[in-house]
Amino acid sequence: MKEKQEQYRINKIKDILPILWNSYEHMYEARENNAISSINFLMIVATFLPIFCLMLYTTFKSPFFLIPILFQIAALLILLKRFFIKVQIPWLKLNETLERLNHNSFEVDLLSTLKAAESSTYKRLRALRKLINSSLLLLVFSILLTALASLFLIFEGSFSLYIATGVLVLIFLFLSLFYLRVPKFQFESEESSNKSAIDEWIKSRAG
Repeated sequence: MKEKQEQYRINKIKDILPILWNSYEHMYEARENNAISSINFLMIVATFLPIFCLMLYTTFKSPFFLIPILFQIAALLILLKRFFIKVQIPWLKLNETLERLNHNSFEVDLLSTLKAAESSTYKRLRALRKLINSSLLLLVFSILLTALASLFLIFEGSFSLYIATGVLVLIFLFLSLFYLRVPKFQFESEESSNKSAIDEWIKSRAG
């Protein structure tokens, strides 16, 4: 009886394993492509902005244009950390696979490997997101400093400088609040609601 129950559960794992594998593959590619594309874009911006600030410095000879470069270089160095954040991808070695097949444990072991890989990719995604958010904050702040340096250069300490600075800060705060207001996804509650609806549909069909 116990052996039949164990075999039944193993068969259940066999049934869902292809679905889980396809799901993992899709999620890994989606997570990786999205994060890496964002990092590559920010690296281009972090490389371009110092050159732009240096051009402003050489043109107007104002040392204020050199200050944003420090934040831009810091953002670039943060983004370069992506090369040190590795991910463990499932690798099915031939000898181990054959050994698992001999002991009828291939599906069980593959399921445990797959779930561990999912956890690994999620941790990598969280780490990459921290890099993106930190570098983005520094880049936006450096743009604000560049704009302030331009205002100091244009108005040269006049009363208009204070007005322009106040307007610029207000615009910066508005944009900051605008970008921080993003939809809050309630995946767990929606998943529970969908499951209830599906269970109700199954019971109504069964009746």
